Amino acid sequence: MLKLVVITTAERWLGESRQINSLFEAGLDCLHLRKPHISQADLHILINEIKVEFHPRLSLHQHHEMADNFGIGGLHYTENARRQLTAAALRSNKARGLRTSTSFHRLQDLEESAYVFDYAFYGPLFDSISKEGYQGLAHEYCDLSGRVLPMPIFGLGGITLNRLLQLPAWGYAGAALLGSIWKQPGEATNQFQQFRSIIQSTN
Repeated sequence: MLKLVVITTAERWLGESRQINSLFEAGLDCLHLRKPHISQADLHILINEIKVEFHPRLSLHQHHEMADNFGIGGLHYTENARRQLTAAALRSNKARGLRTSTSFHRLQDLEESAYVFDYAFYGPLFDSISKEGYQGLAHEYCDLSGRVLPMPIFGLGGITLNRLLQLPAWGYAGAALLGSIWKQPGEATNQFQQFRSIIQSTN
């Protein structure tokens, strides 16, 4: 079954933690806290506003050192962070029971990755919903079917309800949702439930 991950917006906004809790209550398995400009103190506040029982379902993009204090379940490595990652650090994370993930934007980098993560994001597959002018990859670089991949891949970028079911045929294990969920923040849970319903209806 295709899996769904939700990535937060880069900036904080009023009512965000309430919507995050609502998404988890609606059945979301994993949410990536991607806040590239946030201070450790502000991230501390945001995590505290998320129910403790959902902390294992969170993955941090920044301030990885906070994971143990909050019982966070996953760490995500941006492309820049991955370049500085050592094999020993990756082994240590896995020994502590942490999910590890990373992002790729070039097929060659994905196929030649020095490290194997629990899963990875790859894209943008389609024109971005959240970033105007951010264009998707050419079709021949989106289709991963028939390739030997080092880890499960989640498609990222411009994924709408109509495009979701294209992903399994292209060899993806899941979808990473951002703009399609947060374009109307107050409707985030309803949007997620629609994505989930589409997947469930095909099984």
